[in-house]
Amino acid sequence: MEGDRLLTIEAVATITSMGKSTLYRMIAAGDFPQPVHIGPRATRWRLSEVQTWIDRLG
Repeated sequence: MEGDRLLTIEAVATITSMGKSTLYRMIAAGDFPQPVHIGPRATRWRLSEVQTWIDRLG
């Protein structure tokens, strides 16, 4: 989505109330949205995808 806000892992952890290790395990298992690679060692998550994931839980 154009103009979609990109979140750091810290922001995703705060929004989801989960630890970073848990999030990375869920990503590896395909149970959480994949990050966007914005550089060789930098990843971000689209806010819209994280919000959609949260909405599906409730």
